[in-house]
Amino acid sequence: MVFYKRGAENDVLWEEDLRAGLSEALGKLGARKKVLAIPPDYTRSHSHAGVLTRLAWE
Repeated sequence: MVFYKRGAENDVLWEEDLRAGLSEALGKLGARKKVLAIPPDYTRSHSHAGVLTRLAWE
């Protein structure tokens, strides 16, 4: 199941794009009481997972 998709080889995703995509994806999952977020280590820095973890916490 795909909760959000966007992009192309040359597409640049800014923080606001990540925030909007994350909001859309989490909205499709529905309300949650608890969430376990495991922040990535430095080997995943290119994936923006750290930013996404912070945005999910916010």
